[in-house]
Amino acid sequence: MWRKRTLLLLIFLVSYLHLMVNNPVREIKTIGLEPLQKIAARQIDYADHIQFIYQPELRPLTIAKEELTVKAITPGPDDNFKQIAEQLTESDGFAIVQCSAMDSWHTSETGKAYLMKMYPRGYRIVVFDGGHHLPTLGLAPDILVVPQMCGYAVHSYMQDGMQIKKLKELAADLELSCVIAVLPRWAVFKQQQALESVTKIIIEKSDYNKNPAGVLNINTEYHMSKYNHRILLYIDQNYYRHTEVLLERIKGLGTDDVDKIYLAFDYKKINRQQAKDFAAWLGKELAVAIETVNEPVYVFNAFWGDRSVLSE
Repeated sequence: MWRKRTLLLLIFLVSYLHLMVNNPVREIKTIGLEPLQKIAARQIDYADHIQFIYQPELRPLTIAKEELTVKAITPGPDDNFKQIAEQLTESDGFAIVQCSAMDSWHTSETGKAYLMKMYPRGYRIVVFDGGHHLPTLGLAPDILVVPQMCGYAVHSYMQDGMQIKKLKELAADLELSCVIAVLPRWAVFKQQQALESVTKIIIEKSDYNKNPAGVLNINTEYHMSKYNHRILLYIDQNYYRHTEVLLERIKGLGTDDVDKIYLAFDYKKINRQQAKDFAAWLGKELAVAIETVNEPVYVFNAFWGDRSVLSE
């Protein structure tokens, strides 16, 4: 009898965890997952788990790193990114940690304008947990915090994981100036204290360039950016369906000097064959080399080692 009860308890706990992590509904997470995250954030020694896979020197700011205001922007229903950016630019110096929503906001016209305004006064840190963050590589982030499971940067429910080795290859190919720090997936969760603690340690462990930083020059459209003769593009369901809008925006970035286009797909809405066909179509349409950099991987199929989606 005790074996059956133990098995039932394990099934319940796994089902509960799956619901809490895999369900993006704010109310469910508030009553279940967030209290546990706050406890965990106080217990984890993040310094023991950080691995730097790409480590150029951080650009200098006007104040010492010890004096920076570190602020993590976690997902919430009432996020006012414009107000957040305004408040930070009034400080002497800051490090802002961004998750998917605010990072994506910087590819909009308003978000781009505030990115330009924020850049001289602080560092921008992005939680890079899948292909939906691909365009941010062209938006001059200072630090990428990468939650890793089974060799992939993965999200809890978005099916667009990217291999860590591929991210490292992209950084080298693009000649990025951002620090890339990898941690176990279980150690990176979107809770303010946790993200701020990770960021402070990464900044403390990073070297600094003594030369003045150059002027920020950003070329972006929604869900896409252009950097060092490459275009970085996230294909969601809207771009997949409305190719005329996609092409117009790509051409708005300028394609005459583009050597390659990197694509990431939302595999929750687009399957592998559709992605393959779409990449072939886009390459023919623009006469540019195309490479897809992500896969239909997220926390649970990575955890269970699903060979149908994980690369060999």
